Amino acid sequence: MIINDEAVEYTLKAEKGNPNASVFLLKEITCGVSFRVQNEATYIDDKGKYRVKLGEAQKIQLTSCLVGWRNVKNKKGEDLAFTVENVLKLPVKIQSELNEEINFISMPKDDEVKN
Repeated sequence: MIINDEAVEYTLKAEKGNPNASVFLLKEITCGVSFRVQNEATYIDDKGKYRVKLGEAQKIQLTSCLVGWRNVKNKKGEDLAFTVENVLKLPVKIQSELNEEINFISMPKDDEVKN
């Protein structure tokens, strides 16, 4: 098993091929992030069923696994600083796409799965 602690560069689907595209730096979900989701974004409902606060889980995952960006601009065309506050200002469509990619890169690869 190899632990990958390096960020992966990701370009949004709508910006593929654009030389000025924004680049997002993503890391795999770690046990620490997973435990945080379990502790902070789950609860047991009144029927005793385990439930996930999906929005909170996605927020934890995104703010933990999105570790930087390049060429993300504000409305004035100026570089937008990478901060948690600015991450949470990203449109929902972009947040969702980034979370999907984080989930994808966090899945075991074929050569990592034992038969």
